[in-house]
Amino acid sequence: MRRHSVPSDAKRFPTERLRPRRGEIYAYIFENPLAGVPLGVYWNFFLPFRRLKYCDEVIDCALLADWATPDVRDWRDLEGTSLEGTAARMIEGSLYVGEHDPLTRIDVRIGERRGRAFRVRWDVTAGFEGFFGDDADPALRVVSEAWMDFDGISIDRDLLPAEGSLKRHAAALAQKFVEVSAFGILQRNPRTHEDRGFLLRPTRSRKRWDR
Repeated sequence: MRRHSVPSDAKRFPTERLRPRRGEIYAYIFENPLAGVPLGVYWNFFLPFRRLKYCDEVIDCALLADWATPDVRDWRDLEGTSLEGTAARMIEGSLYVGEHDPLTRIDVRIGERRGRAFRVRWDVTAGFEGFFGDDADPALRVVSEAWMDFDGISIDRDLLPAEGSLKRHAAALAQKFVEVSAFGILQRNPRTHEDRGFLLRPTRSRKRWDR
């Protein structure tokens, strides 16, 4: 969706009208030596909002915080932790209102856990360029709270050796960074139609990963 450059009756973007939906937490094991990103686990937090009618436009909105590196090996230990940072640090965040505007302040508090869901409170500031232009705000604050489900940890196929059992290699790589006993199943990654690796999922079923 393209933003509008025409004047409007808007004075400021109505962040108080944003109604959160159920969010998603997922992580992936990744490295990029050329960019100076070491091999590790990186966490993403995605909070969508219900579609908002704003000045006769109906728009999709969301908050994102990516590349977080909380100091946890067991995903259940996310409870009680927090993510704080700015756009200049490793955490990259954005407010999506038709397009992405960077978060200049990030304060995400991960609270109570129920099953694989966490109650998460967001208090962030965005450098909002405006949906119509005249509603721009370089320090637009957004505060929201919602349940967010932890979906699992992706392990890319390119990180695994070509020979031997891919599942064994994936489990061994994951064990370097997380407590694999806290997960229930290691499966082919359903996030993509290609054979791009595995997804370590927190489920109740316990299965052998070396088959």
